[in-house]
Amino acid sequence: DVYAFTGVQELGKRLESLLEQQGCIADSVYVQEEIPNNCEIRVYLINGKPQKYLYSRFQEVNADKGSFSNFRRIDDRATVLKEWLEGNEAGLKDAEEKIAVLQERWLTWMRAENPEIPPVCRMDFFIHLNGAHATVYTGELTEQGASMLGWKEGPQLTFEAVLNECVEQTLYDGTNGPPAGGIPNFIANPT
Repeated sequence: DVYAFTGVQELGKRLESLLEQQGCIADSVYVQEEIPNNCEIRVYLINGKPQKYLYSRFQEVNADKGSFSNFRRIDDRATVLKEWLEGNEAGLKDAEEKIAVLQERWLTWMRAENPEIPPVCRMDFFIHLNGAHATVYTGELTEQGASMLGWKEGPQLTFEAVLNECVEQTLYDGTNGPPAGGIPNFIANPT
């Protein structure tokens, strides 16, 4: 759950509400600064390459409870540009360029932890536009367990990439060379 708060007293109430929820076994809670943003861009990467961009945001905050509501997701760039960004093409382009740089930096960091590029990951970025200038914040990095948010082809592409990675590692351990004819694709796309 995510709650907005203003001041120490309200923060205390929100934390108490979170930790006293029925079934809560959390031993910690993350508190972070609210990032001003026009929307969140969720980038789905398969084998290190962007496959899908989804745009989302919460439309409202309930003042009494501090809860975010009216979550909306948009699939296409043109609709986001028109409905949420007031046609600010230059600002969105600046955000996209900065996101591309951040994607590469995060993939480099991931490869420092493990030399293999993860078969699937989602990178979430908050963007705030000020004219043609965009400020971009990394919101979340998620490997393989990310919600698809209604992206129809997402599950098929995700599981295909993960399974092929598993099979590739089983057939080729780095010492015996790849099998003759290369690594087969073990999942055929349905026609």
